[in-house]
Amino acid sequence: MGRVQVNLCNNNLGEPGWCAIFDALRDNPQNKITKWKLSFEGINPTIAKSLAAYAAVSASLTDLNLYGNGFGDEGVATICNAVKKNKETKLATLNIGNSRVTAAGAKPVAAMLAVTSSLTKLDVRHNYMGAKGEAAIKEAVRGKAGFKLEI
Repeated sequence: MGRVQVNLCNNNLGEPGWCAIFDALRDNPQNKITKWKLSFEGINPTIAKSLAAYAAVSASLTDLNLYGNGFGDEGVATICNAVKKNKETKLATLNIGNSRVTAAGAKPVAAMLAVTSSLTKLDVRHNYMGAKGEAAIKEAVRGKAGFKLEI
């Protein structure tokens, strides 16, 4: 089966809709979705928890674009911790740019990067991490040949 990409942008699904989708995917081991484009979809910390539970068990997800959502440090920590725990993760590209992540949120990102070998591209642009947060992420990718970091 080829790549299965999903783009549900501009559907105004809200918290109940997104949580229902991610909860159903979490409970379906036959799910083969490889790519999600979720830019500017209002993914908040509650939705991020459902998304994270799905990401923690997905063996097919390779590309997750969450640019422009307001989940902040709580949401990014939930997502990164789930990816970190998924021993079968194939996630190669993660975009968490413009999502209100601060230096505190950079810590779980760096921790995820330290143990996730599949990730080869990370976009964290337009956040509020400051020099300290950016340094933590840069340190976590140091020595990863070919890694593309957009900061």
